[in-house]
Amino acid sequence: FSQWHPGITTKNHTVEIEQEWTGIMAFTSDHLPLIGPLPDDNKQFLLCGYHGHGMPNAFLCAKAVARMIANDDPYKEGEENNTITFLKVFLPERFTNPTMTQLPQKNSD
Repeated sequence: FSQWHPGITTKNHTVEIEQEWTGIMAFTSDHLPLIGPLPDDNKQFLLCGYHGHGMPNAFLCAKAVARMIANDDPYKEGEENNTITFLKVFLPERFTNPTMTQLPQKNSD
C-alpha cells in the first residue's frame, strides 16, 4: 500500500503511513478451519482456513498435526490430550460427504 500511497493527504495535512501488515486469509464454506490429513493422501496435511484468526490457533493445531504425523491419535481422551479432542470437527474429510460437496447446478435455460 505504501509504495502507491506514501502519504494520505486530507484537506489540512498529510498522514504518514508508519506501519503496514499484509497476509493471506483463507476461508471455508462452513466457517471452520481445515486441520488434518488430506482425505486421499494421509501424508499431506492442511492447516488453513482460519478466517483471519490463525495466530491464536496455530500452536494447538500444530501440536495436533504433529501427533497425527507421528501416528499418535490426537483425539484420544486423557489428561494430556483433552485440549485437542475438539479438532475432529476440523478434519478436511468433512468435505468428502457428497451432500456437502455437490454444488447446485445453474439453470442454463
